[in-house]
Amino acid sequence: MLRERRRLVILGGIAVLLACVAAWRLLAGGSSGPDDPTSARIRQYQEEKDIPALGRAVDDDDAKTAWLAVRALGQIRSADVLPHIERAMDDSRDVVRAEAATAFGLRCSPGQAGRLVPLCSDGAAQVRAAAVAALGTLRAYDHMDAVLKAVADRDSFVRRRAIAAAERIAGRELGVKPGASLAECREAAQKLKAAWPGMLDAAREWSQAAGRDER
Repeated sequence: MLRERRRLVILGGIAVLLACVAAWRLLAGGSSGPDDPTSARIRQYQEEKDIPALGRAVDDDDAKTAWLAVRALGQIRSADVLPHIERAMDDSRDVVRAEAATAFGLRCSPGQAGRLVPLCSDGAAQVRAAAVAALGTLRAYDHMDAVLKAVADRDSFVRRRAIAAAERIAGRELGVKPGASLAECREAAQKLKAAWPGMLDAAREWSQAAGRDER
């Protein structure tokens, strides 16, 4: 049983690594660096805060163009970027959805965090990881259930992101060691879930105070 569990963990890690390599190759698109025409065009849109142009680029058939556009939108402080980012969260391409989750976490208000919850159950590990990390960024204490579910995710990378998010939201460590097994992560998630109702008020105060300190 233990041997089979280790085999599944290893296979899961290999799958995520292959997905990351494939995404890198896709986004590289044969370019030589950050000054390739696509990157330069998107960077110009970002510098000019040309949100409509970036919004059109989000819908581009080229995955690299769409990904860069979403990332650029996430760096612009304006509520006008959110409709374009939200549209990208429903994109068919994993790498675009993952970047959209990150961008949404940077630009949305805590009250909008619920939009990220469906992505925590996405079929792609990189999307789940980005979504749960974004909930952590927002200290989305109202959505701790989604974060704790991800702490017990089948993918170890998602679990690590979820543990960090849960600790940020709760303002305390889960006591999960690096490289903890799936069973250990599940146990930690169950303990925090059981304790969470009694911790919610304190976590809310911690989140609000921390948010004020960061502004």
